[in-house]
Amino acid sequence: MQKFKFRLQKVLDMKLRNEEESKIEHAKALKAKIEVQNELDYLRSKYKQYSDMQNVEDIVKRKIIASYLNSLHLSIEDTVKILEEKQRILNEKQKDLIQKQVERKSLEKLKEKELISFTKELELKEQLQNDEYALQSYTRWQNENREG
Repeated sequence: MQKFKFRLQKVLDMKLRNEEESKIEHAKALKAKIEVQNELDYLRSKYKQYSDMQNVEDIVKRKIIASYLNSLHLSIEDTVKILEEKQRILNEKQKDLIQKQVERKSLEKLKEKELISFTKELELKEQLQNDEYALQSYTRWQNENREG
């Protein structure tokens, strides 16, 4: 019995590897974005915490807090820019991953169709062979009955 061999199996294997690499890159980009988001959340919580403390009566403490809040505000602005860049990178990685999944799935569909076609062809050959055996048996049986 013949064995099915997909003519583009090496290409499909390469697409699978590329997709796995893309998944890893996407996961790294997502992790980097989450880390920056966590940092931003931390900075915002600190800003809120110290902005509530501005009603301190001591002028020196108030100036220190104002200076710290200004520093936090600048850090928040920088972190927002970094987060936007991380989000852009994540979007690119996600588009790349989706594209590679589509490529792989299209090859898998092709493989599936070829397998179905191969199986039907094999079944047809087997049926033709069975029909031939049956015809030979019938012919032999008829010849034996005529002679006998």
